[in-house]
Amino acid sequence: PMAGELTALSPTTVATQTSPIGVVVSPDNKSLYVTYERGTTLSQYSRNTETGKLTALSPATLQTGSEPRTAAISPDGKSVYVANFGSETVSQFSRNPETGKLTALSPAAVKTGDSPHGIEVSPDGKSVYVANYWGNSIYQYSRNPETGTLTALSPATVVAGKNPNSIIISSDGKSVYTADRGNKAVSQYSRNLETGTLTALVPATIEAGELPHDAAISPDGKTVYVTNSGSATVSLYGRNAETGKLTALGPATVATGREPSSVTVSSDGKSAYVTDGGAATVSQYSRNPETGSLTPLTHATIASGISPYGVTASPDGKFVYVANESSGSLSQYARAHP
Repeated sequence: PMAGELTALSPTTVATQTSPIGVVVSPDNKSLYVTYERGTTLSQYSRNTETGKLTALSPATLQTGSEPRTAAISPDGKSVYVANFGSETVSQFSRNPETGKLTALSPAAVKTGDSPHGIEVSPDGKSVYVANYWGNSIYQYSRNPETGTLTALSPATVVAGKNPNSIIISSDGKSVYTADRGNKAVSQYSRNLETGTLTALVPATIEAGELPHDAAISPDGKTVYVTNSGSATVSLYGRNAETGKLTALGPATVATGREPSSVTVSSDGKSAYVTDGGAATVSQYSRNPETGSLTPLTHATIASGISPYGVTASPDGKFVYVANESSGSLSQYARAHP
């Protein structure tokens, strides 16, 4: 296979609860966690770092709030946070670095805004941010590095665009972006490295395609990618390292399969993968590290389950996992090394 191309593992899928949409791998590559469109649980798996294969932990699931849409793991691997869309809370867990098992913190959840969907932890581990879909806001927290507990900053919320669905932070910790599904835009913020508070940039938004859904940033911090589920494209932006401002690249978009949901960039910055929610495929691209442009690989797509939604590449760059919402499964793939 070409560099960056995916090959299905055996078994090709692993069963989950119904309606999986979010998937994250721990920084140490040992654990994987799954979040759901519906229900009140998070699934936890151990991961074989050699083969990439997943095994359900015991217990296989943990209690969360209602509709736990997305999860984020702290860079130190000690904490996991879940945005509960239906209960307007964030569940907070401590993670055992040996086993990967999660334990609810006290309190088990903290309040957030209306319909939290995206969640992210800053690279320095000091802050957590939540995109509130119907609240049109970002909730901002400081994180206690010792205990992992969250405390709302003052102000607790920052205005976002309409229906912010996904939130990302640059690797230098200086910039935050949301994909705003309701107004065909990406909101852009600078982050205060001392306090963690966000400030809208000028301009506060930059144009995206129809129904922007998810966003990813390259590890080098130079490029931002946004899936447009209504226009079957990914928008490409260059990022100014000084100001954090985004500028559309040329070409500004690349084609995907039908109804693209999520996008991820490999840790080496050489590949990008997009779940095609309406096509039961994953689109795969090589990434030019100089320009940030994406080029479809020879095999432009690989089969997934039905309604693939979340996608993540393991931090070691060797494997990719996809949450198949309508199949109740995860697809697991090996990635050909560049």
